[in-house]
Amino acid sequence: MVSKTNDIKKSIRNRFSYLNHRTKNRIIRFLIQSYKDQVLHILQEETHIHKSISLLDNLVNENCLSEDFILVDIGANIGDVSIEFAKKWPGKKVICFEPLHDSFLELKGRIKLLKNISAYELAIGNRKTSGLLHITELRKSSSLLELNIESFNKLTSYLSSILAPSLVEVVAIDTLDNILNQSNSDLIGIMKIDVQGGELMVLRGAVTALERTAIIVIEMSNHDNYLGNAKYFELDEELRNNGFELFDLIPSLWNHNKIYEWNSIYTNNRLVNSL
Repeated sequence: MVSKTNDIKKSIRNRFSYLNHRTKNRIIRFLIQSYKDQVLHILQEETHIHKSISLLDNLVNENCLSEDFILVDIGANIGDVSIEFAKKWPGKKVICFEPLHDSFLELKGRIKLLKNISAYELAIGNRKTSGLLHITELRKSSSLLELNIESFNKLTSYLSSILAPSLVEVVAIDTLDNILNQSNSDLIGIMKIDVQGGELMVLRGAVTALERTAIIVIEMSNHDNYLGNAKYFELDEELRNNGFELFDLIPSLWNHNKIYEWNSIYTNNRLVNSL
């Protein structure tokens, strides 16, 4: 990272030699902070998944949890997490959901050789219906909820660039209970939820599934970037009411030095014998 920031400084000073020293330094600070934000975002995105995988391994190895389980990935994007699950546990079934058509096509192409992944072009919510998916410049930040322009205008340049609205797409929506109850009643080892503000709708449409889920990895927010998005305290209350307890949290995004989003890991006290 030090080498990259030095490259940024050198490039700006050479390219904008006609600017005064103060202006060049302002540009440099802006670009370096944007670069650091992107790097931290990428690094933290990986950490919560690795921690949840390690936790599940430990629970099974210590006989705190059955070794017969499936994995669920809600908001799969192009399949990074689903593929990691499938390769880690090649004998386990992975069920993933992604509503955005272009992302789903890319997901399907990437998993075609992984026979233990079942993919659905579907958004998960609290009822069976259809709705508009609001697509952002960074596709994985797209949401069933409309962007809150007032909140959007207060974002850093990096966040506003990835969350800028692009298109809308009509998508199918169903509940997790409807989908899973059609095929199985297996223990869910890990349920990962990343749906950009719609997490509460997912949980309320997964009452039966939650009863048999050992670990939940869920994105939480401290903002109103989407109209009606679930806040962290609402999700925490919903999970605790369903027998879950916070195990760990991993920050992922900041806005003007204020915590903006993080990933939380919860365990089901009714299924996990001990930690």
